Formats: sequence, C-alpha cells, structure tokens
Amino acid sequence: MLEQYFRHVLKQFGFDDVEKVLWSLGCSQGDGCSFTGYVDNESMGNLLPSFFPVDVKNALHRVGNLTQHRYFSKLIQEMGCGFSIEQSGRYVHEKTMTIDWDVDLEIASEEQGDLDDCQALADILLEYSQGVARKIEADGYKILDAFNQEEKEVWRFKTAKYLFRLFEIEEDPEDSFMSDWDEECLISTCVEMASGNIRITGLKAEVFLLIDIKDETCLEEYEPLAEATLGGISYQMGDRYYSTCRRDLISGLIFGVRESEEKSKTFPLAA
Repeated sequence: MLEQYFRHVLKQFGFDDVEKVLWSLGCSQGDGCSFTGYVDNESMGNLLPSFFPVDVKNALHRVGNLTQHRYFSKLIQEMGCGFSIEQSGRYVHEKTMTIDWDVDLEIASEEQGDLDDCQALADILLEYSQGVARKIEADGYKILDAFNQEEKEVWRFKTAKYLFRLFEIEEDPEDSFMSDWDEECLISTCVEMASGNIRITGLKAEVFLLIDIKDETCLEEYEPLAEATLGGISYQMGDRYYSTCRRDLISGLIFGVRESEEKSKTFPLAA
C-alpha cells in the first residue's frame, strides 16, 4: 500500500525512474524515507522548472530563474548528463541519500567549468530529492496514524429488552485490505488519509439481554447474546455512523436475535 502511494507521489514530483523506495517509520531516530533511481538528461530537463520556478512575484527572481533554467537546460543536453540517486548507510532517511553523476567524457575533458556546474546541479537535485523524501515520510506517518490501533466503545443503545454496544477495533496497516484495491481508488484514499480526512478501522457490535445484566457498568463480566465484526472500514473523520456500517452491523444483530426468538417459539426447549 505505502509503496504504491510513495511511487505515485515520486512520479508527481518528477521521478519517473525510481528503482527502490525505502522507509522505516517507527518514530525512532534514524527512521524516515529514501529512494534510489536514475535521472537522465530528459528527466532532469523536466525537473528544472521545479528548481528554478518562473511563477514568482519578484521580477528579479523570475528573470534569474529563467536564465538559470535556460543555462542548465543547455548544459545537460550538451554534456549528456545523467544522475544516480543512491542509498548509503544502514539507516533510512533523506540524509542517507547520495548523488553520483556522469557526462560525455570527450566533452568533459575540455570543459572543467561545465563540470563544476554539473556538480552544482547534482547538489540541487540532491536537496530537492531529500525534500521529496521528507514529504513522503510525513505522508507515510499520517497514513499509518489513520489506522485505528486500539479497541474502544464508541456507541451504545438500549431498548426495553436489549442493550447494544459498538466498538472500534484495531486495523493492522501491515495486513491492509487496501492492497487489493485498484490503484486509482487506493491512491485517492491514501491522499485523503494523509490529509487527515479519512480514517480506517474495524467495528465490533454486541447485543446483551438486559434481564441477564445486573450491572451495566461491568459488561465485560457478561457474555453477549450475539456479536458481529466488520473490518476494513474507511470513513470520514467525525462520521459516527461509519458510512452505513454501524446501521448494517446493528441491523444484522437485530435480525439474528429476532430469528432466534422465532425459532425458540416454534421449537421450545423441553422442560
């Protein structure tokens, strides 16, 4: 799930040829995200507008960026530049990313100034790549945080005869149902999760026969008459109905209880 989303984001930021996406999101020192891949001169040309944006208000900055864009665009074409984004060390975060680069050696042997400029461009690419790695790291943490990691009661309802309870239950990101979704649906959901708009949880519903309950504050001491669970529920933040899942689970319990009552009337237990 995370890799599909990370590759989508990397492509949006201009990295089409990504070999590996690496991450360690345990909230520990040394954790983070990085990636490896190759940026050829065509891909670098497509990235230049991100390095030297011309849609800035300051006229001097706009002219300067336009000049830089034109100069480096010509340079990478003439020098045949290629840039390799690599991973070093045993940790995984943006600072473990390095850049190596190569040029047409026949041209390079005569143009030391151009080589210095290629190195400068490599440094710019590394800084940009590290910024993108920080972006996917932040998104990754938000996506993982969107998965419910605790069991808690979120709703209860009592009739004259029955007591119903609803719980949020843990949903494991490592065993996520989302991996089976088509890419468009998965990406759009991950975007919403990273934005804090959608959460993922499981639900468990229970029903108790009130005549059997002496203390409603200690329901854990009693066995429910029936229960039902449903996993992999995505819902908008603040939606206490969990789309229609709360209703569906409770309706299912009610139907089961009524069906049992009808059977007991039809086939009463022997005295």
